[in-house]
Amino acid sequence: MAEKKALNLEKTIIIDAENLVLGRLASKVAKKLLAGQEIIIINCDKAVISGNAKENLARYFERRLQFKVKGNPDNAPKYPKLPSTIVKRTVRGMLPWKSSRGLVAYRKLRVYNSNPEGIKGKVELIESAKNNLECNYVQIGEISKLMGARW
Repeated sequence: MAEKKALNLEKTIIIDAENLVLGRLASKVAKKLLAGQEIIIINCDKAVISGNAKENLARYFERRLQFKVKGNPDNAPKYPKLPSTIVKRTVRGMLPWKSSRGLVAYRKLRVYNSNPEGIKGKVELIESAKNNLECNYVQIGEISKLMGARW
């Protein structure tokens, strides 16, 4: 079996997603991944989605549960529940991940719900993705808890 390539933490960019807007964060991360950089996102359960909280919860929770398959439930669409997989899937949506260039970039992304002990270094801030906290928002952790995730 092939071994996973270990990330070189000296060249890796570490991004703290606390109070960052998910869409803006994902677009900046996708650009950096396509440029060939390795990225680690920490505290992704504290990232936010701006807008009305009820509408965001309906989009992520109620609409996902409406899809049913009459036959085999394994054929039903799968949606991420954990905050780390929600963030990773959002970044994947902004990459051309079906091409070899996008797939190589996507493999250079690591996402964690909290700050793991083995990862230490300078945390980069993305000023354009900061939430101004004046608008309505909901955290990714709240959405995933309502969907039944446990981490």
